Amino acid sequence: MKKVIFGSALFASGFFSVALLLAGTLSTELTNDSARSLALWRLSYVGLMPFFYLSIALAAIGLLLALWGLLEPKK
Repeated sequence: MKKVIFGSALFASGFFSVALLLAGTLSTELTNDSARSLALWRLSYVGLMPFFYLSIALAAIGLLLALWGLLEPKK
């Protein structure tokens, strides 16, 4: 049960970090339709891509940990 709770908290923090990074890059120019206004390009322009990848990895590890806790046989 501890793995499920810890894994879900880890997944939620990674997911919300990704959501906030993408929302922050898109919030400045919502009306601009040029190719340079894409969220991933803007993240790389300001140097936040390592944090983006780290947040995705955090969410993936949390999801795997929560699933491992759910599928673990009961003692």
